[in-house]
Amino acid sequence: MGFFLFFLYLLGLLIRPQDFLLFMLEQPVIFALSLLLLMSGCLFRLKLNAPQYFHVFGLVVAVPVSLFLVSWSLMVDRTFDFVLYSVLPFLFAAAFADTLEREEKILAIFIFCGAVMALHGVDQILDPDKIGWSGVAANVRYDSIADPVWQIRYVGIFNDPNDLGMYLLFCIPLILYFLNRDGFGLKVALWIPLLLLHLYAVWLTNSRGTMVALMAIVVLYALFRYGGIKAVVVLAIAVPILTPVFYAVAPSRMLITDDSSSMERIYAWNEGIKMFKWRPVFGIGKAGFMDYHPKTAHNSWVLVLAELGMLGYSLWMAMLSYSVFQLWYKYKFLGDRLAALGALTAHEIRERKIAFALLFAILGALAAAFFLSRSYIVVIFLMCGLAVAQHARMKALYPDYQAPAIAKPVFLVILVSIYLLHFATKVMS
Repeated sequence: MGFFLFFLYLLGLLIRPQDFLLFMLEQPVIFALSLLLLMSGCLFRLKLNAPQYFHVFGLVVAVPVSLFLVSWSLMVDRTFDFVLYSVLPFLFAAAFADTLEREEKILAIFIFCGAVMALHGVDQILDPDKIGWSGVAANVRYDSIADPVWQIRYVGIFNDPNDLGMYLLFCIPLILYFLNRDGFGLKVALWIPLLLLHLYAVWLTNSRGTMVALMAIVVLYALFRYGGIKAVVVLAIAVPILTPVFYAVAPSRMLITDDSSSMERIYAWNEGIKMFKWRPVFGIGKAGFMDYHPKTAHNSWVLVLAELGMLGYSLWMAMLSYSVFQLWYKYKFLGDRLAALGALTAHEIRERKIAFALLFAILGALAAAFFLSRSYIVVIFLMCGLAVAQHARMKALYPDYQAPAIAKPVFLVILVSIYLLHFATKVMS
């Protein structure tokens, strides 16, 4: 019963029928489903043996602290929203992905939701008025050209084409996992069409940030798969061949270089660094960036740094760093086990592949988030919850399983990332 409620909860979070069905408009669907899930006792499944729990609970403190001197009413409202749309999704994902089979079902739900969003985008583009079945119209831009540039979008938190592109990009490695897992029949009938649909929808978002993130993931995969020297050779051969093809099929906005969007982003980053310098410890307050600048930060790292200060940024970065590291270490641990034993069980092979898929799904989403102000979006916290669940499963499978301590490297990463953000904004501005 609890997992069925979680299934409905994910549909409410991602497909969001409460945002376009008349009889559900303005109904507290997510709040009601969250209460039902809490009443089901699902959180008693949590082992609380991963560092990310400390980071997330720390953020529950950092958010109201950042708003304490700004507004008490905003402090209550924004903390409530953070718990409802970030903390609880993290905890629910960590609780319900307690077996490999359940996690596969959760990933399949993610893909199904992505397919609904993608089909909605196709419907938008095919409609003469560029309006999808939800009633939401495609986004139109003119940038530096006379002809309109259309970008598909969805409803709710995916109303921005960049957010939609980020989610679709997150789904692509998950589809590749199932494509690699299942037989020829399912590959041809289901997973290949879904992969093509998601890729086409990414193209229709016309989001430069998403396309850059997609290319970054391809480069990372080459480095991961072939190693340093081999990856450089492969890329040196592939890039000259594929570059003309890319420019022939790239979304129209990838070919625009003289619009003001890029400079506006850099200016916003610079303003965010100034806000951090003004209130370096606790920040200017969650969701307060646009109180001091007319446009959002267009960078998830800058946004957290400005709004939550060093306290919140350290916790947020640590949560992401530990999640990525745990997935990589799980993949490496099972790879070392394969090398030592010469073979893995079917279950271990699937665990290793799902860690690899989720690792690149997270990296893809974070690469896109670098160009977006989506530090607290539910997708990021769901991903971290799944990483925690995988870590817990490994500890249950192997009593001696223990990922190395990385507190010092993570602290160094936090400091270096702040310096690089500051340095980059200075150079580019």
